[in-house]
Amino acid sequence: MPNIVLQRNLNEYNVKDFGATGNGSTDDTSAIQAAINAAPAGSTVFFPAGTYLVSSTIQLVAVLAYIGTTGSYGGATIKQKNASNLPAVIASYEWYNNSTTCGNPVRIENLTIDCNSANNTTSHGIVLMNYDSIIRECTVINAPACSIVNSSVNRGGTSISNTAVENRIESCKVDTAGQHGIWIQDNNGLITDGYIDSCIVSGTTQDGIRVDRAAGYFIQHNHVYAIGMNGYNLNNCWDTFVIGNEVDGYGQSATANYYAGISAVLLGPRASVFADNIICVNYETNDASNYQHLNVTGGGVTDTKAIVAGNAILGGYVNTSSTTSITAGSSTACTPASMDGIFVGQHLTVGSDNITVGSVTATTFTPSATWPSNHGPSIYFISSNKSQANSTGITYQSNSTQQASGQTCTIVSYGNRVEGYGHYSFFDGIALVGPVGIDGAIALAQSQNYQVQTISSSSTITTAGFGSIIVSASSNATGVILAAGTQAGQVIIINNEGAGNITMAAAGTSFVVNGVQDVIAAYNAKAYIWDAVQSLWYPFNPSFSIPNGTALTMYSDAYTTKTLQLTGGTVCYAPSSSTPTLASSGTITTSGVGVAKVTTSGAVTGVILQAGTTDGQIVTVINTSGNSITMAASGTSHVADGTSDVIAANNARRYTWNATNSLWYPCK
Repeated sequence: MPNIVLQRNLNEYNVKDFGATGNGSTDDTSAIQAAINAAPAGSTVFFPAGTYLVSSTIQLVAVLAYIGTTGSYGGATIKQKNASNLPAVIASYEWYNNSTTCGNPVRIENLTIDCNSANNTTSHGIVLMNYDSIIRECTVINAPACSIVNSSVNRGGTSISNTAVENRIESCKVDTAGQHGIWIQDNNGLITDGYIDSCIVSGTTQDGIRVDRAAGYFIQHNHVYAIGMNGYNLNNCWDTFVIGNEVDGYGQSATANYYAGISAVLLGPRASVFADNIICVNYETNDASNYQHLNVTGGGVTDTKAIVAGNAILGGYVNTSSTTSITAGSSTACTPASMDGIFVGQHLTVGSDNITVGSVTATTFTPSATWPSNHGPSIYFISSNKSQANSTGITYQSNSTQQASGQTCTIVSYGNRVEGYGHYSFFDGIALVGPVGIDGAIALAQSQNYQVQTISSSSTITTAGFGSIIVSASSNATGVILAAGTQAGQVIIINNEGAGNITMAAAGTSFVVNGVQDVIAAYNAKAYIWDAVQSLWYPFNPSFSIPNGTALTMYSDAYTTKTLQLTGGTVCYAPSSSTPTLASSGTITTSGVGVAKVTTSGAVTGVILQAGTTDGQIVTVINTSGNSITMAASGTSHVADGTSDVIAANNARRYTWNATNSLWYPCK
């Protein structure tokens, strides 16, 4: 008699109907594979609650859905049998059988994959080599290798010849992996434009989420914690959105290296967005490692762009087993008002109570211990506390190839908060390496609790770990040493709050290129950049520049009336918008203009020059007619020379307003 299988749903193929037991001890491999092989395209392979033991990789046929019991995680578990050491517990047919083209879509939902790392030394959890596929609400635990992999490379290591784009990994949980938690393995740009959304990843030996080609990816609302290496390792970002993610502990490997909470390498020219992420490091486990909480790097040989906004970063303190006490201290943010158009490596001027970069001035460094009540379009750059100067809050850099080709990495950066945690030394809140353009607000890492270094003759100013250094010389100090820098391109600002001048020692002693000629005046500030080749600090030269094609325009009101314009190096007083015809006893308008143009139909007398609005205001009156213009008496015309003041035909005359006696004086 033929074997007849009764289906509860014509579209559903229940693995138990094909002999699977789900009892956790019987090998269910053959039964599960039989159900898959029997299911026609468009149908569902269903796993009721239970633990299904497998000793061979389950090969997922395309255009099928693989669904576990709906409800909580762990209802239907596929577990690798002891000592099986599979390449993957479940994988797409194409990947397993070394196809050189990707498979059609598959859908996997509500399954738990237990890779059983306690009794196996190899194996990924789920591996797909398909396009337009979905892995949703799945749990992968105890993977000796990676938990979830989307790959453009088959099991034998050969790349596919087509693309496997637009895949989704959603609402999945990954716990304990010997390599990466989620890995988009893509050596040649064939798996792009996907989603990794609302996943929880923990306990990985390597990266929490790694994407080799992140172009077109939305990586959002994920939470990674207890990560051995990088929280998010994202390469080739191009139209990439990294939004609303959390990192809670990374770089926990015992191997000293550079680790990042979020590491992103940009691929231009399209911009990528890194916004509203939270990166926390309670313990920076390895004191020899370098922790870069948010690292955005330009890549390739094209201009690269990124928008970095609204990220909150809290650094950690060293996790030590010694009896040394590391106590938490309060942090103070250093906040400028607003600073746009910064281009690192161009002109930087630091004066009394203000900092000018490029063409925009931000006034007054204001220490602030509160947030978010005082937060605004500014970045608070205070990084974590390490016993070594090897931790940065946000790093923007271009790579060596980009630098060599003269390309730039341009960042629009605003609304980010970086603060330290723990011991009494802050290190670089922000590191800028190579030709990186910044558009946003920057406050360099400042001394803890607004602490002041007292300076006297032959003192040394500490520079390690600070961007903005507060010092005070109560009387003139000479022979002062500026401690050597720690990294090429390091930038510091020395703020002298004392009544005495600070004069550096000779260059060979002070590490300052100008030696004894370098003076920081009382109640003033000065910026320096470290040249690691010469082992010298170089002061920034004060400069204000308007590059070709840009203009500085001043207005007398709410962006309506131009008064002064600087374009391409030429200063222009804004002219009146029209040239009115002036009659005798008429009034020439001066409010809101630098140049007042008038004409007449004949010689006019008794003319009034409208009263000025600001002491020292300058206005030029241009008579465009062939007739003379004679002013009224000084008490009426507001002109000091009264009726003696005549603007000849086709001529001009400049006046300055004296607010003390309310009169215009001609510039003779």
